[in-house]
Amino acid sequence: MPSAFARAPSGAEPREGRPAGRRPSVSVLLRAYAKCIDDQDTTVNRRIDEALDE
Repeated sequence: MPSAFARAPSGAEPREGRPAGRRPSVSVLLRAYAKCIDDQDTTVNRRIDEALDE
C-alpha cells in the first residue's frame, strides 16, 4: 500500500499539511479578500453600468 506521504515527482521531501478540520478564521479570510478587491470599486461600478445599459 502506498504511503500517504509519498515522495513528490520532483523528488522534494513531503511536508505535513494543516491538520484536517482546521480552517482559517473569518478575519483571516476577510483580510485576504479585502486585498483582492481593494480599489476596484470604480471598475466594478463601470461594469455594472455597462451591463445595465445592454
